[in-house]
This record gives sequence, C-alpha cells and structure tokens, in this order.
Amino acid sequence: EVKKQLPALEKKTEPDIFSHTPEVDELILDFPVQIYSYVVPSPAFGDKDFYGFNLLSELLFSNSNSLLQKALVNANLAYAISGGQDPNRLYCKFTVFDIIMQAGIGNAKVKKVISHAINEIIQEGIDSTEVKCYLGFLETKSKFNDYSNEAICEKLGFAEYYYMDYTKYDLSMQEYKKITSVDFKRLAQTYFNPESLKVINIKPKEVE
Repeated sequence: EVKKQLPALEKKTEPDIFSHTPEVDELILDFPVQIYSYVVPSPAFGDKDFYGFNLLSELLFSNSNSLLQKALVNANLAYAISGGQDPNRLYCKFTVFDIIMQAGIGNAKVKKVISHAINEIIQEGIDSTEVKCYLGFLETKSKFNDYSNEAICEKLGFAEYYYMDYTKYDLSMQEYKKITSVDFKRLAQTYFNPESLKVINIKPKEVE
C-alpha cells in the first residue's frame, strides 16, 4: 500500500489591512499554547476618554459577548480572551488583552481578524444595537449587585474616593450612555490603531 504524503504547510503572505504593522515582540513559552498579547495605551481616570475607552474595550475584547469573542472564540480560532481594562486607573498606563490559542502555524489569521474588527470600528463605529444590549446588561448586573451589602459599599466608596461625592455612585453608567458612534471611531483610531498598540507573540520555540 502506498501512502501519500500530505503537502507541507506554507506560510502565505497577505496584504495588511492597515498600512502600518503593529510592533511585535516575541517570548518563548514552554507550553503547547500560543498567546497574542495586545498591549494598548490607556487613558487615566479623569481623562476625557476614560469612560469611552473602558466601554470600547468591553465591546471589542473583554465582555463575554464582545465582537472578538464572537469572531475568535465562538468561531474556534482561539480558546479565550483574557485580561481587560482596570476601571480604577489613576495614572496613565497600558491595558493588556491576551488571545489564547492552540500553538501552530496559521495563527496569523487571528491578527487579521482583530485588525479587521478595529478597522471597521474606525470606519463605521459600533452598531447602536450592540451598545444598547451591553448597557442593558450592565444596568441589570448593577441592579442585582444592589442586593449585596458589599457591592453597595464598593459603589459608594468608589464614588466618594474618586468623585468626592457618594451620591455619584451611578455616574459611570450616565457617562457610558453619552458615548456615540462617532466617539467610538475616534477612540479606536486613538488607542487601538496599530500605530498605538504593541503585540507580544508568546509561543513555544518550534512555532513560527
């Protein structure tokens, strides 16, 4: 019986959606997974973009029903998306989003999906239905948390510490509702454009 040898996988060069390629570092991981770690500059508390950045990050990466969760995790291109913005940022720093995948040739298409999603927001913004659904989820979650003394104390303490007024415990939600599709375009261009972010490719030694 003659066994046919499968053709070797070849890396194909595809044109980037953006004219600028994000800066990429590489780290070796002694484990059979590969991680694309997106390092994104983040505005500090008090900055005009603070709430907009948080909401965009949730809608794009962090939320369990985010755009990239649907495009990557639900489509079996990645195991999970980990990390997210710190809602208590007092100083300007970076936010890290880790896309965790099976190690192997061909994962570069994951970066293509992410670039496409970012570019689409820069060009078109985010559909108002997506935003409305997420804000509804946040409000519902907040109401359920109000049955917990610990959660109530946390909200009041946060408002007192950051706003110096405990009655502003719901200010974050009010600010989120003010963000428009035009704002999302500008925020994506400012913080998620490949010229702003950095990608760290964490992988086993034998994987390109």
